[in-house]
Amino acid sequence: MTDDGRNAQLREFAEGWAAAIIDTSYVPMSRREIEDFLLDLSGSLLNALLSEPFDPEPAIAVGARLVNAHFTAPEALGRTLQLLGSGLVQSAGVSGEDRQLLDRVVQLLGRLSTGYSEALRERTFE
Repeated sequence: MTDDGRNAQLREFAEGWAAAIIDTSYVPMSRREIEDFLLDLSGSLLNALLSEPFDPEPAIAVGARLVNAHFTAPEALGRTLQLLGSGLVQSAGVSGEDRQLLDRVVQLLGRLSTGYSEALRERTFE
């Protein structure tokens, strides 16, 4: 895939990510600013995904940046994980049967993180 093709696919992914989480949290940014913010995060995650040797550490900064931008609702995290698993791997070139199984795992992780975050939030409020 060419760099232009990958950039276009990453932009499309970021727009989908914005659509998935924009209604979960109040974020003082325009939709375009959110898309650009998520495009930057998407690039960081894709670079980490494709790094050799693999280094997942940049994901820590991405998670912190989401919180700092006020994407703090449990559903924002769950939807983000689900979207990352299906969309980010597509940008990396994973397809076919491997992708179907990966999609299922990611959906489970997304729902697990939502339940975990919601329970943690309720416990904190108590």
